[in-house]
Amino acid sequence: MQTLWRNAAAMLALLAGANEALADEKEAWSLFVSDHAAPTITAIDAVSGGKIGTFSVKGPATLHRSASGRAVFAVQGTAGTVTAISSGIA
Repeated sequence: MQTLWRNAAAMLALLAGANEALADEKEAWSLFVSDHAAPTITAIDAVSGGKIGTFSVKGPATLHRSASGRAVFAVQGTAGTVTAISSGIA
């Protein structure tokens, strides 16, 4: 019986830790914009409009989202390359 209670207490501790991790999560909306005049991609916070960051690539890019949303692929046809950028979504 003691083993059962210890296992139940361990499971509750794990669940409490999972709830704390979920409490730290936040919702964010980002836009990735390719500049066809310059070889750059800009990440923008869709709510505030503020710039999150700028990424240099080898050529003008067409952007594609991964199925999971965890990456943005910058296909640079004229440069013959594809660059993967983490979207920050986990």
